[in-house]
Amino acid sequence: SMKLIIVGAGGFAREVIAWWEESSETSKRWYLLGCASPSANLNLLRQLNCEWLGPDEVAVTSCTQSRYVVAISDSSLRSRLVGFYEQAGFSAAT
Repeated sequence: SMKLIIVGAGGFAREVIAWWEESSETSKRWYLLGCASPSANLNLLRQLNCEWLGPDEVAVTSCTQSRYVVAISDSSLRSRLVGFYEQAGFSAAT
């Protein structure tokens, strides 16, 4: 299975994780490494059984050979993060 990073660690990430868990086809194809974000609600992530990977700069160095999905509602921030991950050599999960 392919490794997946969720970029973001808030409410939208919670929704993506819930969708991932409910979709058996998706969860078979992807191995969820965790969420990357400058900060995280560790209690929320613990409830979701999801690991905090640290800030994006740490995630791109420690989670090589992974794909990413951005779970951020702010469109300008989402665009900047896509650019950051693409520049670091990552491809979006589709």
